[in-house]
Amino acid sequence: MKIYLIRHGKSTNNEISRSDPIIHSELRVKDPGLSPNGISQAQTLIEYLRNIPLDKVVSSPMLRSLQTTAYGLVPLGIQVEILPYLYEKGGIFYKNQVFPGMNKNEILELFPNYNTEQIPENGYYFKDHIETDIEFLERVQGIIQEFYKWNEQKVAVVIHEYLIKSIINEVLKGCGLDTIENIVLDNCGVTLLEKVEGKYLVKFINHHLIINNWT
Repeated sequence: MKIYLIRHGKSTNNEISRSDPIIHSELRVKDPGLSPNGISQAQTLIEYLRNIPLDKVVSSPMLRSLQTTAYGLVPLGIQVEILPYLYEKGGIFYKNQVFPGMNKNEILELFPNYNTEQIPENGYYFKDHIETDIEFLERVQGIIQEFYKWNEQKVAVVIHEYLIKSIINEVLKGCGLDTIENIVLDNCGVTLLEKVEGKYLVKFINHHLIINNWT
C-alpha cells in the first residue's frame, strides 16, 4: 500500500502577509479557496501523478483541498471521495467562533461529480469549540487506522499541513524513531507513506518532482 499525502495548493489565507497580525486576522476567511498561485500549483500535480496508477483519491472537505483535487487530480480521470474527518487541525473557525463547514448539498453544487456519501447533510464539524490538541491527536491516530483498511491500494490524500505533519510523526513513533519538530511542507508537496511488513514507512517528504521511480 502506498499513501501519497498531498498538501493543498496555496489558499487566499496563505497569501496574506503575517507582518501585521491584526490585519492578517481581519483578512482571513474561515474556509478559503485557492489563490491564483494555488491553482497553478495544483495543476502541476497532473504531471506529477500522471504515471502513478492511483486506485483512489480522497480529500478533506475544506474548499482549498477540494479545489486542489479539481485542478490537479480530476483531470486524471479518478473520482474524488470526500472524507469528513480530514479537516485541518482545530476544525473550521474564524475569530474563535466555530462553524459546521459546507454540507453535502453545498459541496455538490461546486463539485457535482464528487463522492459525498460520507458528508452529513448539515456539515462536517460538530464540536462547539476549536478542536483541542488531545482531540486532534486522537483524530490523527484514527486516520492512520483508516489507512490500513485500504489494503494494497495506491491512494492520493489531499489534506492540510498540520495534519500531514502529525501523521508523519505518528508513523515515525510507531517505528520507534524520533519525531521531526520542524517539518517543512510546501503547498502541493507530496509525502509518500508505504506499508512494509504491516507498518508504514515514510519514503519521502515534501517532494515536487515527477516520481516515476517511486511508482
